[in-house]
Amino acid sequence: MSTGELLEAWRDASRAAELVERLAQSALRAADRAAADSATAEEVAALAEEVAASAERAARSARAAAQKAAEQSKSLRADVTEADQTTVDTKATETGARDWYHDAEDKARKHYEGAGR
Repeated sequence: MSTGELLEAWRDASRAAELVERLAQSALRAADRAAADSATAEEVAALAEEVAASAERAARSARAAAQKAAEQSKSLRADVTEADQTTVDTKATETGARDWYHDAEDKARKHYEGAGR
């Protein structure tokens, strides 16, 4: 091998070494990014699990609130129905009492008118 060929081989080897060094640095950066991405992905997964647990608790609370509201609504409907019936009964009693009063008044008037003659 001549000196020129040796020099050319040395230059090729140097360029190859520099290329390998750059590739190794790129690989290290990619590995660092992958580790960071992996850590971020793990953190996001943990946060997602927390959010899912919170959503489940919120759903249970909303379900309980809806059930309680439905029960209270039934109770209120029963109260309203009872109040309506009480109103009807009271009006009937009032009508009966008014009729009785007017009848008694008429009888009393007729009695006093007949007694005064």
